[in-house]
Amino acid sequence: MRVLIAGFGNRYMGDDGFGPHVIEALEALRRGEEMCRDMRPKLNMQELQEKEAKRQQLEALRSVELRDAGLSGITLAVELGEYDFAIFLDAVMRGGREGTLYTVEISAEDVPRIDDEMFSLSIHETRVEHVLMFAKAIGTLPSNVFFIGCEPSEIKLSDVPSEPVREAICHAVEIVLEKLQNVFSHAGFQP
Repeated sequence: MRVLIAGFGNRYMGDDGFGPHVIEALEALRRGEEMCRDMRPKLNMQELQEKEAKRQQLEALRSVELRDAGLSGITLAVELGEYDFAIFLDAVMRGGREGTLYTVEISAEDVPRIDDEMFSLSIHETRVEHVLMFAKAIGTLPSNVFFIGCEPSEIKLSDVPSEPVREAICHAVEIVLEKLQNVFSHAGFQP
């Protein structure tokens, strides 16, 4: 089973870099480093008992492709056909509290057909939904995609996200690990 985790956004524009920053945290975790250690509560007994589940999640993380899609995500649409499942991460403005995470399961049937307006968009400022529509149009859209969006606080010239988004990055890492474990277990795949 091939899985892609892609982070969209500009890491040099504060909270717009949510997606790439989650990818960076996942890469660190895969190397055995823990970027979110300071933001986590102390381990309790239940977490210690779930140590085996965490080990399985890390094994799943080692078997997937992590990609900082940055601002040119539309070019990723061509390659999506190589994957059975994808997780996309991006900053989204929905009017919620800063750092709020939004998750949604997207099936290929949920993605609308592309219209002629799509082709006039810049490939450098493309939203995730445009990548999905383009991938569907060219026949490369995986049957299932999981999206994690984060409500930004500050979009300004900075390579450091705001405090609410830094906390959301760590929470998003946990969501990704749980999702990977579920996807692999439902597929009967041992990473």
